[in-house]
Amino acid sequence: MKNATRIHDVRGHDAAHTSEPFDDLVQVARIGLINAARRWDPDRGSAFTTFAVPTILGELRRQFRDRTWTIRPPRDLQDPYRPVARALV
Repeated sequence: MKNATRIHDVRGHDAAHTSEPFDDLVQVARIGLINAARRWDPDRGSAFTTFAVPTILGELRRQFRDRTWTIRPPRDLQDPYRPVARALV
């Protein structure tokens, strides 16, 4: 349960600048934590948090991608758009 309390630390920079409800983001982060716990292999030599943080952030990014586009293009079209949008800002 120690790692579950770290979810608030890992929610990412985007979470502070979104209209997504905070409770929804916590739930998405918990799903990422569960996925990380299922996929983590301690025999590979990395700490759990080293594996879990990118997994949780990936789930949060997926949530933002899926919920913030008005028109829902496929992910393979959305992914290349992010660096272009950041470059234009």
